[in-house]
Amino acid sequence: MKPYKGNMSVSGYYYGSVAKFWCLSGHEMTGSDTATCQQTGNWSSPSPTCLSLAGYLRLSHRHRRFVVGSVVVVHISRFLVYYNS
Repeated sequence: MKPYKGNMSVSGYYYGSVAKFWCLSGHEMTGSDTATCQQTGNWSSPSPTCLSLAGYLRLSHRHRRFVVGSVVVVHISRFLVYYNS
């Protein structure tokens, strides 16, 4: 249940127990940061995923500065890949 590149703490493994998740430095969580043990023995939500921030595009624009938390929508009309061997 512990996410890859993340960690968790659990108050117990019985009905009503709460699991808390967090990601290691340099990673961002996708999904819920908590899960509760249900009467069925299942957890209320799956383990989150910790995504590396190192793989994100670094964007710049001559008229605008982007800050952490900015949402950028990119429309690509043509995508070309060149490979030189």
